[in-house]
Amino acid sequence: MNNRVVAYDSGSGRQVLHLGEIRRQEGTRYFAIASKENGFFSPLPDEVTGKIGELDGQIIDQACPETLLSEEISERLGFR
Repeated sequence: MNNRVVAYDSGSGRQVLHLGEIRRQEGTRYFAIASKENGFFSPLPDEVTGKIGELDGQIIDQACPETLLSEEISERLGFR
């Protein structure tokens, strides 16, 4: 809804990590990881970036919808 990509505690609904956001450039939507290079004030810890860093810039479209990105992030972070 607000383009934020977060990890949250399903029991309390509280945000655990702000992982990044879905951005739009020239009509293309993509995932921007929370890093200083992407303009975030509070970058992710190195251990998290190491696990999902390859997904930075991942285009969100029919081939890779938000649900698939979410599943991939969850798997890489060990939430599944």
